[in-house]
Amino acid sequence: MQFSVFWPCFGNASFCAPRILAQGVIETDSHTKLVAFLADKESHHTLPPRPDICFDSPGGSLAGALALGRTIRKLRYETCLAPQYSRVIEGTLGNEEVFAPEVVCASACAFALIGGINRHLETGARYGVHQFTGVRANIGDTNTQITVVLLAIYLEEMGVSRNLLDVASLVSPDQLHWLSQDEMQRLRIDNMTVEKREWTLNALDEGTVFTSIVQKKPGPQSQVGLAVVKQSGRPVLVITFVPGEPGFHELQSALKALGTIPIRLVVDNKEIAEYPGGWWTTRKDAVIAELPLSPQTINALRTGRVLSLKVPVAHAFEQYDPSLEFALDGLARFLSAVLK
Repeated sequence: MQFSVFWPCFGNASFCAPRILAQGVIETDSHTKLVAFLADKESHHTLPPRPDICFDSPGGSLAGALALGRTIRKLRYETCLAPQYSRVIEGTLGNEEVFAPEVVCASACAFALIGGINRHLETGARYGVHQFTGVRANIGDTNTQITVVLLAIYLEEMGVSRNLLDVASLVSPDQLHWLSQDEMQRLRIDNMTVEKREWTLNALDEGTVFTSIVQKKPGPQSQVGLAVVKQSGRPVLVITFVPGEPGFHELQSALKALGTIPIRLVVDNKEIAEYPGGWWTTRKDAVIAELPLSPQTINALRTGRVLSLKVPVAHAFEQYDPSLEFALDGLARFLSAVLK
């Protein structure tokens, strides 16, 4: 596998930043080649601190793919896959050319790509899987079981559904199953799509009833939760934000980023409440805000369709932005139980 740099488009926008192309057959030492490539500043002096790595590979060494994926995850890089790649023609003012047509990421490459902390798979991207074989023959029942266990552990590390192994197991080694966009999202290979969750009704140990919803935010992979509960006889909305990267330092950074920022609640594009800065505190592994809910706000939550949590965090701290949309389907009946 070879690594090179390309500019996907002309301009200063973040999506036009130079990217790394990982192209060719994955070898057992491809991860060390990537590290060496990154260490050679002369070959990529234009790269941003965390560049995207775009793949074009028919596969190769499975062990090499797992090592490459883990290296990418350790670097906190993002990965991408598109039907073809274009680049700006050197010496022109933005003229582009397709330099990598008919791009694929198949077989072992499928496992290297999911090492990305965020994975961007464009519509029409060809991502293929199948059963694995040894170099010369079937790897055998015992080795197959070991391989499946190792792959399952790896998928869990990368936040991908283990069902990907079930899909691959149904395809003979000499064929490929190209996953659809829906399959890639359902299996969390493409993790840049918001997973729509539903409100649930729960109870604390002492019997207090509350309704809640938790969603993962694409991009930083942070977790945002909402809960409506009665505190001292009054309804409160509890916002819970868990940064994508765990740790005390990240919590303190998130608290600093959110501290003075106002919080807006918008239902069906109409603002229903605004709270000035100063509501955020840290608790265990999360940053939380407990907001009192007025009767008017409660009514809007009962009758609305979509709640937008808006927190205008500065661009430099966007990884700590909890802004997200939540479907309100089913909330009304749970509110009756919580507020009675």
